[in-house]
Amino acid sequence: MVIDEKYYLEIESDLKKLLAYELDNKICSIKNDAYKAYFTKSDEWDKRKKYFFFDIKTFKKSLGTNPIMAMGEVMIKIGKFVQDKSDDKIQMLSEINFVNQYTDDFRIRIKFISYDMAAKILLNQSQ
Repeated sequence: MVIDEKYYLEIESDLKKLLAYELDNKICSIKNDAYKAYFTKSDEWDKRKKYFFFDIKTFKKSLGTNPIMAMGEVMIKIGKFVQDKSDDKIQMLSEINFVNQYTDDFRIRIKFISYDMAAKILLNQSQ
């Protein structure tokens, strides 16, 4: 299964539904590129990109009186989302890091790629 634009938008929509409360209350934001940004003008996969991704930035100052608990709740939601969406056709994973040394905001990046696309990328890189 190749990730097409329809499936990409479906994942984006599902993620926004999952984080609706956090987005509405400015607890976090989601940044992602348009689907076309992953391809060259000739519709080939852009070799500089390794996978599709969504960045979720969580703002500690918006997390209320118990920010660690609220951060944990967001991380659990994302972890469950990644677990539910991974299967034998699509591989998803997430990474967490702090935005910078001056803030306690953190970023969760959800990376995902279909096995078909991963094979194409590896074949293109070996040529």
